[in-house]
Amino acid sequence: MPLSTPLTIQQLYDDNRDALQLGWFAGFPGGERLISGDATSAADQVGHLNLIHPGRIQVFGHQETEYYQRISSAS
Repeated sequence: MPLSTPLTIQQLYDDNRDALQLGWFAGFPGGERLISGDATSAADQVGHLNLIHPGRIQVFGHQETEYYQRISSAS
């Protein structure tokens, strides 16, 4: 079902930041990109880090953050 009104990534973040305790750490210029309505479900557009689907809005949880901190300090 297509989106009836345009939604930017910034709007999605702002609308959910407090309730989901979100933080935005990178990709700030992409905040004005429109989220397309051509996906069949929300899971097609937003999800935990999955490099197989790089077009999704990537959500890093505690585990992903800890993983990247470990490999960053190891290199």
